[in-house]
Amino acid sequence: ENDAPPRSLTEVSKRRVGFFQQWRCHGFSVQDGGCGGALLPPSFQVHHIDPWGLSHDDAMSNLVALCPTCHSIHTQRQSAWIELSKTITMVCPTTRLCVTCKEVYCTDVAHHCSGEWREGRRLFKQIEDELRKYVRDLIDAGEL
Repeated sequence: ENDAPPRSLTEVSKRRVGFFQQWRCHGFSVQDGGCGGALLPPSFQVHHIDPWGLSHDDAMSNLVALCPTCHSIHTQRQSAWIELSKTITMVCPTTRLCVTCKEVYCTDVAHHCSGEWREGRRLFKQIEDELRKYVRDLIDAGEL
């Protein structure tokens, strides 16, 4: 049984997001495979900054308008971050990775997300390498 609330994003909300972005894609640069902020096509899509499946947040502050190409790139990269976040939590149950700002934090302390989407292969690799080192240290200590 799915306890998720129904999505409340309407066509009016979608157009409002595009309008607030001056009908420009809020996606990736041309060097990263995106459109470089080109005008949104009529088929533009709205992306949730904090994944809807995790946050159920359709607030305007959690939405960006993207062209289909940038949305596809963003979704693929976000999925990788979510999987890394799940792995971190599995290895260390009191640790979380914010999939928006990419801060690794302890559940004993409240996390105050900056709301700024951070991205990059270098950042992903850095966090992944830190996780591998942590696991190696646990193995060496006989705790895993």
